Amino acid sequence: MDNDNAPKPVSALSAEEKLLFDREKKAMASISMSLPKEIFHSFKQFKTSKQLWEGLQKRCEGSLDVKKSRKELLKKQFLVFKHFHNETLDELATRFYHLLSELGSAKVVYEREEINDKFLEALPSTFDVYFVLIKENEKYKTLSLEDVLGKIQSHDLNLKKKETNMEHIQDPSMYFAKSSGKSGSGVALFSGDGQDNSNENVSGYSYQSRFFANTSNSSSG
Repeated sequence: MDNDNAPKPVSALSAEEKLLFDREKKAMASISMSLPKEIFHSFKQFKTSKQLWEGLQKRCEGSLDVKKSRKELLKKQFLVFKHFHNETLDELATRFYHLLSELGSAKVVYEREEINDKFLEALPSTFDVYFVLIKENEKYKTLSLEDVLGKIQSHDLNLKKKETNMEHIQDPSMYFAKSSGKSGSGVALFSGDGQDNSNENVSGYSYQSRFFANTSNSSSG
């Protein structure tokens, strides 16, 4: 440019100015090519490499502020992490792994024991007893999150099995033979009041009975 800031034709440039001009073209091209297409239009107004570079710096400083804010928010989410109502163990674990992944991307690192503690604390109260047993294990500090989760899943499976078993009402008539009511050899089921209940369906968790076998009406002579 001349003294009036008007562009000079290349033919009017001195050798030193031509060298500076070539460097400027290369710098501008290098910076421009490094810009993602999605944001390239935001920097079209910059005509020199210096202006473009300064514009990028301001843009990046804003991005750094956003990253810092997100980092703090993720750390707070880790602190308050807890199970949701009616959330399954698998859903809870998946959500926790996602949080850890995001924290890792934000360069937030926790010790293994901190991670395990937080996951165990996030479990519903049905796991309280098992929570204590795991933490009292002498190898607890060396366990990975996968190890802890495996133990919890095993305990959860046992709980579900017990719940399933409780849903079935006992029915001894399905496996316990009853007398036909005739005299002779056989097994008859009587209630505690001496009444013959052999023809009644028996069900429930407890009942009183007496069993008599091989009864005979004849007396010895």
